[in-house]
Amino acid sequence: GPEGCKNGGEKCNYDLIFFNDTLLTGKHSTPIKKFIDDLSFSLSRPVNGGDRCIVEAKSRSETWYAFLDQGTNYCNLRNLIVQAGWAKSSGFEENTSNSICTQFSSADCTKY
Repeated sequence: GPEGCKNGGEKCNYDLIFFNDTLLTGKHSTPIKKFIDDLSFSLSRPVNGGDRCIVEAKSRSETWYAFLDQGTNYCNLRNLIVQAGWAKSSGFEENTSNSICTQFSSADCTKY
């Protein structure tokens, strides 16, 4: 795992809950306030075929009021994508915005 996990950094505390050929789900526990976030990655092929893979990822806090989270939910997903090596894959594209992912533009996924 990444350096710093023994101290419980933001890039740690992930649990895999379920996976198959088209879905991966998990949970992430934030290190300071111990919020639990539900994660999902849905995988599919483009309708026109080809060898690309489309991944739709979501992260949502189980705590109803934790939506102004300084980009934590975005970083939950981004950190996993980077650690898995997907971000460096040929053809990788990320499509998000503040309207899709709250506080995306202010997220700092390198701070932990």
